[in-house]
Amino acid sequence: MKGMKIYDDLVNNTTDKDMKKVFLNWHTRPDGLSSASLKMSRTLIKNVNIDEAMEICKRTVEMGMQPMVVIHTCVIEAYLKFGKTKCALEAYWGMLAAGVAPNSYTYTVLVKGLTADPNFFGEAKKCLLEMMEKR
Repeated sequence: MKGMKIYDDLVNNTTDKDMKKVFLNWHTRPDGLSSASLKMSRTLIKNVNIDEAMEICKRTVEMGMQPMVVIHTCVIEAYLKFGKTKCALEAYWGMLAAGVAPNSYTYTVLVKGLTADPNFFGEAKKCLLEMMEKR
């Protein structure tokens, strides 16, 4: 149910037209975020993070929907795709505030996105150090 609430909140509380379109597409498309989940799992496996990939697959099957880490990471990725670095960072903080633990894929997406904008190098460094502490 949390996943559906996040979808609804994203669609209804976003004023940015580009982002609203992306979020609405996730909400209404038959495959939802399945392709993003598959991409995340493949990348985790490729980077020898088999346990993290298996956890995503297991949770998807058990819950019948995407795990919260997938949804939050997709939001971060979407903001970064549209060059909205500050919004991506805020989405990350929201993820942490919601008690959702980022995985290595989340950190990779976030650090790459933050380093693409020179105004966010300091934040990228913090995220990288946070990731390294958790490993």
